[in-house]
Amino acid sequence: MGHEPHPAFVDAVNMVVGEEDAQILYVEYMATWDMEKSVPDGVRAFRELVEDIRWKIDYSTQEIYVGGSSQGSWVISEAYEDPEMKNFAHKTVLFGHPGLAKDHDHKYDEGDTILEFNHPDDAVTFGWKEDRAKMVSDFSRAQHGNLGAIMRVLWLGIRHPIRLVRFMYLIMVHAGILTWNTSPHDYSQQMPLAVYWLIH
Repeated sequence: MGHEPHPAFVDAVNMVVGEEDAQILYVEYMATWDMEKSVPDGVRAFRELVEDIRWKIDYSTQEIYVGGSSQGSWVISEAYEDPEMKNFAHKTVLFGHPGLAKDHDHKYDEGDTILEFNHPDDAVTFGWKEDRAKMVSDFSRAQHGNLGAIMRVLWLGIRHPIRLVRFMYLIMVHAGILTWNTSPHDYSQQMPLAVYWLIH
């Protein structure tokens, strides 16, 4: 989901399935930190892609799998509120599903068609007791310099100092400031296992 698919996911598909036996499509949407606009835009784009290809699929010979990482997981989970969207795929895998998403942390049971990978130290996936819609709005408006939203986001960090530290750690790893450790929001190592699960 987002722009180009994760290189590790593409490599996993090619390794497990084979380049000639799989076609990878991706959802093109804005995929920004302005989540108030970005997530609905992703849901819209996902619906459009599904509607465009669902009638071209021969389900007797073809299988459809869906995967999303980070905000892409959030987009998929919201799109799946519509049963027609959810039933489009045989199986779905989610990586680093944001805790701000409405439907978060799919607990896997035998026979489930959704498998979710969330690292316990991945600050992006932490659930919140606060008003989810208000937090999404504040995070989005803070991106545009809204002073009130910035203050509320900072106050949220002050009230949850351990989470703030973990968020800051994640940001520094992704920014290349901390180079001796991998990001807990990097699910590259889990992608081959996820692809294997999808097709078996």
